[in-house]
Amino acid sequence: MNLPQSKTKNIKSFFAYRIFFIISLLVVLPLIIYLSILYRSEYKEQKQDLLITLNLIASQISKNIEDNLSFKNEILDFAMKEINLHGQNINRCFEKIATEFSLQDLLYLDFSQNNLFLMNSTKQNLIGKNLNNLKNILNQKNSLFSTSQLNCKNCIYFSKTIYQNDISKGAYALSFFKEELISDLPNDKYFKNVDMKIIDSSKNIVLSNEKVISNVSASSQSEKKNQTMNQLIAKKDLKKLNLELILSLDQKYLKTFHQQNFVFKHIFILSIVFVILFILTWILISFISKPIKKLLFTMKKIKEGNLDERYKKQKFGFEINYIGNFFNNTMDSLIAKQREVEREKIEKQRYIGEMEIA
Repeated sequence: MNLPQSKTKNIKSFFAYRIFFIISLLVVLPLIIYLSILYRSEYKEQKQDLLITLNLIASQISKNIEDNLSFKNEILDFAMKEINLHGQNINRCFEKIATEFSLQDLLYLDFSQNNLFLMNSTKQNLIGKNLNNLKNILNQKNSLFSTSQLNCKNCIYFSKTIYQNDISKGAYALSFFKEELISDLPNDKYFKNVDMKIIDSSKNIVLSNEKVISNVSASSQSEKKNQTMNQLIAKKDLKKLNLELILSLDQKYLKTFHQQNFVFKHIFILSIVFVILFILTWILISFISKPIKKLLFTMKKIKEGNLDERYKKQKFGFEINYIGNFFNNTMDSLIAKQREVEREKIEKQRYIGEMEIA
């Protein structure tokens, strides 16, 4: 009786998916967990390092601003002395000093009868202007402020209050470009996105590197709070000016840079791991499938009638060798049984033949 022929699946491909899946679980899954932990750890460390650097930059910038304003204060002292010595034409004297020290304007604000007027300036069209909204600069010896009333949007003003019998009677002030104070900010990939602000005691912005400065309304306070929580912030006080320097960096930039650096840094390791995984899978498939293929080949030969074919022990056969040995013993036992049956059958036929002769 001819048995129906059955197709045997490619044993190599049969094991490939399973072995690859097992290796993926044993190697890739722990690797993903490790990379996830490593990503968080490196991000936390980088965030801490960046905050320390931000504080160092804030300290350096605050020192530079203090030195700059200290020099500006010396210019105002020099201007006051020059006016006391050559006070015939104050405006011309201002023009000379402003040109010498590359100032945008040099001016004198007079406070009388509870009004603040611009008395002298290098810009003739501003003389006589009422500046009552700047009276708060007279409350301290030196002030740093910005205003749109003096027709210079990109200028920042530094003033020195004049006292008579401990009562303020006016202030000398000079103006210069804001970039002179902002230029100390680093311009690398991390710190080019740093927001710099100088605020006064009333939390009003005196100077900012943002192009547009807008007051935050009451309806957007929660939004402002959320933005603050997502920022790295470094603060430094500016001595003698009652001002505060604030450097802030949105963490979204840090996350973007960290993701790019993390992928670039570990892509080589990941590539090696996956190459090793592929090679290891191929080797394991070759080793494991060879004994199984040999066992199937032996079974096929026996099925075709070659009952003397036996499975030979294979290197790295492990359990397959045990199964093959058990299969060999089974075949030997079956053949021995068959031969015994045939022997008994022959003996029986001979006995019957002898009886017939008798």
